[in-house]
Amino acid sequence: SIDGWSSSQITCFLDCLVSLCEKRKSPLELKTVAIMKELYGFAECKNAEVLFRFCKLAVASEDLNILPVVVRFITRQGRMKFVRPLYRALYMSEMGKNVALETFRTNRLFYHPICSKMLASDLNVDGNGDAITPSSSVSKEKGSIKETNILTALLIGATAVAVGAMVLRKRS
Repeated sequence: SIDGWSSSQITCFLDCLVSLCEKRKSPLELKTVAIMKELYGFAECKNAEVLFRFCKLAVASEDLNILPVVVRFITRQGRMKFVRPLYRALYMSEMGKNVALETFRTNRLFYHPICSKMLASDLNVDGNGDAITPSSSVSKEKGSIKETNILTALLIGATAVAVGAMVLRKRS
């Protein structure tokens, strides 16, 4: 029983389970997740650190019953520390890809603009939540090449000015 454990101890316990599952590349059995949910009430936990870790374990196990809990969690608190890994986990799961996409489309304006941009990138969608097409990703690449060329030109220009200033100082 973990009745007397602090939230830090529970967090550590769940971290160990998450690490173990990742290391062995095998999620917990669905039965195990269900027992943990029932015995410890992790799905109803108010502590974000505990709920986050339990949601990661449950999503990895493809627990359909955790979907409403995860959606509620990622749409009520916007810390990227929690939101981004859970969206990624949902998106990578068989059961949660469409849930992740629809939840992002509906709630993208709730998140800080940087978080929203990072989530869009993780989910392979644009800022509106629409799938990125190959042609739009090519234009993004061209835009970044253009930006790189401008930055290179500015750097060369600044270097030329600095060298010119040094030459003029030596002459005087």
